[in-house]
Amino acid sequence: MTKLGDKIKEIRTSNNLTLQEFADSLGYTSPSTINKIEKGVNDIAFNQLVKLCQLYKVDINEFVDNTIINVDLLKYSLPNLEFREINKDNFYDVCMLDVKSEDKEFVASNEMSLAEAYLFKSMGAYVLPIALYRNRAPIGFIMITKGYIGDNIKGEYLNNYCILRMMIEAKHQNKGLGKLALKQLIEIIKSISINESFIWISTEEKNAKAIHVYEDNGFKKTNDYCGEEIILKYDLNK
Repeated sequence: MTKLGDKIKEIRTSNNLTLQEFADSLGYTSPSTINKIEKGVNDIAFNQLVKLCQLYKVDINEFVDNTIINVDLLKYSLPNLEFREINKDNFYDVCMLDVKSEDKEFVASNEMSLAEAYLFKSMGAYVLPIALYRNRAPIGFIMITKGYIGDNIKGEYLNNYCILRMMIEAKHQNKGLGKLALKQLIEIIKSISINESFIWISTEEKNAKAIHVYEDNGFKKTNDYCGEEIILKYDLNK
């Protein structure tokens, strides 16, 4: 039995539910499906895991720990902007993407960001790196995190999702794609949120262009900082 299957069985038995009753509550038709999930034979779909956590008041982090949640990114794609997972087929293409020279002081390189993804994951953080595509070509990079992203961020920010990186390749900037991407990112994070109350993002205060995009999408400045960057928050309860 897997750790995940063991935990699911623990939740079911602690609520005095039969396999059929538990299956019914999660939208499964057969109790054998639950039995296979508990034994680790079958995986549980992420939307069912979210439903389980909501119904039985369980923190999803008890299941996912530092693993990457399999989000259906294509569901949030637009006709001119597609979200894809980063894998062996596009890893190096994403690393080659760059911003305009005047923006480089505000954005870490994608190579550094993907290296940090490995580090943060090893420290127990949730990490979701995403490649942005337009017309079948990669044009941007995004990284969502929750948990440890360095020693300079603490408290409530550790327990809420962060859009740690977001960049659009130089030749695709100033086309409104960043604003479109951020709008869809909010929806992606809402889809995986359980008990989180806000989304946060940080940038240097002199990065007026980025702050304008964030504020247009509902983020508000705080009096808090991540290192030298000001933090903006999006209220998930509004």
